Amino acid sequence: MKTFKRCMAVLLVLALALALAGCGFAAKMARAAKKMEKLQSYRMDLDMDMALKLSMLRQSMDMDMKITGGSDVCLDPARTRTELRIRMLGQEIPMLSYTDKTDTGLVTYSSPDGGRTWVRQTVESPAPAEAAGKNGFSNLLRLASGFEKTGTETVRGSMATVYSGVISGEDMERVMEMSGVLKNVFSAMDMSMDGLDLTQYGGIPTTISLDNKSGMVVRYTMDMTEFMSKMMPAMMDAVMKKAAAESGLGNLDLSSLGFSAETGRVFAAVELYDFDAVGAIEIPAEALAAPEAAA
Repeated sequence: MKTFKRCMAVLLVLALALALAGCGFAAKMARAAKKMEKLQSYRMDLDMDMALKLSMLRQSMDMDMKITGGSDVCLDPARTRTELRIRMLGQEIPMLSYTDKTDTGLVTYSSPDGGRTWVRQTVESPAPAEAAGKNGFSNLLRLASGFEKTGTETVRGSMATVYSGVISGEDMERVMEMSGVLKNVFSAMDMSMDGLDLTQYGGIPTTISLDNKSGMVVRYTMDMTEFMSKMMPAMMDAVMKKAAAESGLGNLDLSSLGFSAETGRVFAAVELYDFDAVGAIEIPAEALAAPEAAA
């Protein structure tokens, strides 16, 4: 059960990290990056589908997930509030979380029951919080400098121009290094990311919509199907090694039990809005008083 929970946690957090990383045609992209790196706050809505099948001892189960919700993001001070609804196996799980970036680490307060109970976890930060927040949009948008115009769409009542392209595994690896996303994910699960090479997992087809009036990024989509399906064996290997060590089984190959995970379609769409219109984010006293999560 602990192995199953760890696997699910890694998959979910990694998928969300990729979807929420933000991404960013030459002059238009440069202008958008310059505007967005000056933001002090914004809101983002997430709509994500993930098809997942888990197998063990010749038994398999479909664990398709639908994740919807939104985040309030403040960059000064660097805090977020995220409320998600995870639909899986006919159940809906309300997930509420806050993050607070400090000079030494990222503190996450999470509640799997909509705020009734809380767990706190601290992950060492690879870079100062302010630098990561201020430059994140700029770094990510520059990756899309070679995208091509593919149409228009209406986002929250305003016309936007859509650009499409592929973010390569090599570029994604640079993004993860800059943001510390993967390091934080693996550290939070007390796992090692040694030997993980994102360049071998293919690209991520991406669309980015720039609002015609403001020039801001207002929507983007990421098709992570190929990326996640190729990454899954490496993720499973890390999960199994950790589970074997915890159970005292040494180098036993737990995959001999037939434990595996396969992903189908993994697709995320994110909308950004309320630029510089988010008020102060206050972390509830109950969350601040929560116990530190066990490794």
